[in-house]
Amino acid sequence: MAAAILALEWDVGYKIRALLFDDGTLEINYYERRTSVTGGRIVQVFEIDPAGYSSASACSYDSIKLLVKKVYIDSTIGSLGLTNCNYWFNAFSNCTEVRGFENLSGMASADQMFSICSSLETIYSDSTWTLPSSGLTGSQCFYSRFTSLVGGNGTVWATNKTAYTYFRIDPASTPGYITIA
Repeated sequence: MAAAILALEWDVGYKIRALLFDDGTLEINYYERRTSVTGGRIVQVFEIDPAGYSSASACSYDSIKLLVKKVYIDSTIGSLGLTNCNYWFNAFSNCTEVRGFENLSGMASADQMFSICSSLETIYSDSTWTLPSSGLTGSQCFYSRFTSLVGGNGTVWATNKTAYTYFRIDPASTPGYITIA
């Protein structure tokens, strides 16, 4: 009977969740239960506050940041109208890529979103990524050494390219860090 009780799923209802898989992938989605579109064995689940975070340590999944190798943001997030993505991936120093970034098109605040992500190589989006019409703010979005980060047309990180304005698809005329998937 104890095994039957342990097998029950208590985490139900539509919630924004971060699911950590045994291969180091962190999937962020919005489903009724602990559901994944990328597959794999879920090792930890965290609920994400839709109002955002005031610091990196306040982030519900801050304790596993060094385990994350890749991030996938599911399309179910796109319809929620999330505006505050402050500290979401702060100090994910072993993460090399983020996919599904277009699903955060409505974000308006990105303080230290990717600070201290020294292994980050690519932020992938489809061509629908846009800055919100009201604008985007964010202090030290790309703070620290991003020696591996390269945009789709070759924009490389530099100390003068740490601001939120680099959250854009990397065309030849205006540098950005987002690569079209």
